[in-house]
Amino acid sequence: MLPVAASLTSPLPRAWAVLWRPFVLDLRALALLRMGLGAVLLLDLGIRVTDLEAHYANLGVLPLAALHERLWTPYQFSLHAASGMWQAQALLFGVAAAALALALGYRTRLATVASWVLLVSLQNRNPMIGQGGDDLLRMLLLWGIFLPWGRVWAWDTRAASPPAHYDYASAATVAYVVQLALLYWCTALLKSGPEWTPRVRRSTTPSASTSCCYRAGGCFIPTLGGCAASRSLPGTPSCYRLRCLFREGCGGGGCWWWACCWAFTWASASRCTWACSSLSISYR
Repeated sequence: MLPVAASLTSPLPRAWAVLWRPFVLDLRALALLRMGLGAVLLLDLGIRVTDLEAHYANLGVLPLAALHERLWTPYQFSLHAASGMWQAQALLFGVAAAALALALGYRTRLATVASWVLLVSLQNRNPMIGQGGDDLLRMLLLWGIFLPWGRVWAWDTRAASPPAHYDYASAATVAYVVQLALLYWCTALLKSGPEWTPRVRRSTTPSASTSCCYRAGGCFIPTLGGCAASRSLPGTPSCYRLRCLFREGCGGGGCWWWACCWAFTWASASRCTWACSSLSISYR
């Protein structure tokens, strides 16, 4: 752990301080994150339990034999795959108790580990119904094992005095911030191919209920209710216009566009961190 108060007063190079600042998190924000993830886990389990037999028992869509034959790898583990009876699955849904303990901050580190292990086990039992949100939830719980999100606003620290400093930074906060950034970076990379920015206008039947495209600033923008082949439209969202401007200014190449994305992301993270720190100081 690197206490922020010490890092800000020590003679660190200014460039290092600027680079490190986006990874400084507030302990109270981490506590809210812990409560939010606990609530999301409870909601997720509440949705899954409605299809307990259909999705997690041998009488459902994916019996254990089919799971091990088609979808299983040697690197997976699942306590839920130990039995195909729905009664056993109901018992293993005790992850709800760990999620509740996580939200309350009771034995926070142990509750985080238990929630992560049981969630991975549950998701591996039926990977056919998984989606990207499940992956993100699993990764946030993993990094939460190493985060001090039970330091404040938790049952474990109800009798403890508040910390002297609420700012916190460590390798775990770096991993957490990078994890969230990768969510958007990888999504943008997946949508940067030629199929997302065609050079030839696609023709579709105009309809009030179908998606179509119009050319704005040199790229195609999805819209609703028909097509308009104008060079630029006043109603185009600013983010799309900015994206088209950069792509046109760079000759259609993606190098300058991605460099601007990185710079904008870093500047935004630094600004948000500074704003949160200012609010924390005024709150104290």
